[in-house]
Amino acid sequence: MSDRPMRLLILDDEVAVGRLLVRVAERAGWEARSTATAGEFQVQVGVDRPDAIMLDLHLGDADGIEQLRFLHGRGYDGTIVLMSGFADRVLDAARELGTSLGLTISAIVAKPATIEEIEAVLAAIQMPDRTAAIEPDETHGAAPSLGPLSAARIDQGMIDGELQLEYQPIVNGKDRAVEEIEALARWHHPTRGLVMPNEFIPISEQDTGVIDRLTMWVVRTANEQSKRIHRLATETRLAVNVSAKNLRSLEFPDQLAGLVAELGAAPSNLTLEITESATTSDPTATMDILTRLRLKGFRLAMDDFGTGFSSLKALVNSPFSEIKIDKSFVANVLASRDARVIVKTVAHLAHDMGLKTVAEGAETQAVVDQLLEFGVDSVQGYHVSRPMPANRLDGWLSEWSAAGRRARGWC
Repeated sequence: MSDRPMRLLILDDEVAVGRLLVRVAERAGWEARSTATAGEFQVQVGVDRPDAIMLDLHLGDADGIEQLRFLHGRGYDGTIVLMSGFADRVLDAARELGTSLGLTISAIVAKPATIEEIEAVLAAIQMPDRTAAIEPDETHGAAPSLGPLSAARIDQGMIDGELQLEYQPIVNGKDRAVEEIEALARWHHPTRGLVMPNEFIPISEQDTGVIDRLTMWVVRTANEQSKRIHRLATETRLAVNVSAKNLRSLEFPDQLAGLVAELGAAPSNLTLEITESATTSDPTATMDILTRLRLKGFRLAMDDFGTGFSSLKALVNSPFSEIKIDKSFVANVLASRDARVIVKTVAHLAHDMGLKTVAEGAETQAVVDQLLEFGVDSVQGYHVSRPMPANRLDGWLSEWSAAGRRARGWC
């Protein structure tokens, strides 16, 4: 970014409101312009090339959703603040639509808003912490496309030592104790650079032999590395992700139990994270496999809970021991009434069913406070720690323990 002021374009059909927003923005150091019609707005997007847009959803004959589609079509890559006097549910739906179009919706403002609220939103845009807002297993560090990958190449990458693990702690909400560390696979490709799981796991799943070997490699490597982490308590569990493709074979429970026994580990110290979708393809066979895994002592976590259409059905008479509340709900727990209702309901439901709850994607202390108020048991996310290589865990555990002794509150 150059030294020029950041440019803000405002679309609000109430001219007086637009003028007020311009004054507030200029006082905060922005170069601001207000428009009152969709046509004028669309012209100014091309002329001004604004860094940020404040968009009212209700525009008389036009509406803000049409403008979101327009911005998507123009490839707009700045940040957008949505404003409306409609109910929170409408604002949340508009934000979800904008995000699904690939737009950056940085905030939603319910009208009427105070000047202080507008100032806070503009300040947050001027000092973004974008890297902390992106989960590493989604887009951060994704490599540019250099031609197609293949399951065979991933298999060779395991042999050549190109695949590595990073670990993200999961901590108890009440006493801050580290309960689990989740092992996350990373592929350090010699020409592509860092390739994230969302890119190579689906390709691995195209070959059942490769995805089976990859899962077993993660279990073996995580167990071997955890033994060298001196400050890791013996009761701290490892958590690994299990693919739906791993659950297509009735032999999987015996194969996994055999590997864990070979490693001298206890099944009770391993949590298998399984997405809800894995339980729907062949429910009878999957239930057979999951039940046998539990009987062998493994813990089972339903991952990304709430993102499918049959989460509750999948829990009924299932052998899961915990629920991981999806980060899409956790990230919006302060801004969205619906997200708050979902998280609170899931936490209470899980407790009534005797299940533990883990909230993924906890980014701030305010989010953690809300989660604990709702009765969530454990949290995982950047507010605790980013994923890290095994050789950094000892140092992090020492710092976390020292911070816990000093802190008056949770964190």
